Amino acid sequence: MCLLTPKAFDVLRYLVEHADRLVTQDEILGALWPETYVNPEVIKKYILGIRKALAIVTTSLNSLKHFRGGVTSL
Repeated sequence: MCLLTPKAFDVLRYLVEHADRLVTQDEILGALWPETYVNPEVIKKYILGIRKALAIVTTSLNSLKHFRGGVTSL
């Protein structure tokens, strides 16, 4: 199951690669859409999608039960 669009994944990857500092919208736009005008609102849309995807993954991970020798879902 794919939770992120390819461009949303690019945004996430860029943020992770630069996690040691504040990243501006303009920087993301310049890095991921060079030579193209993109409305900055697009970044908000991708961030919302990333947050939703991470919430789904987190919920799934929280439903795992560890036991000696492995992991099972509840």
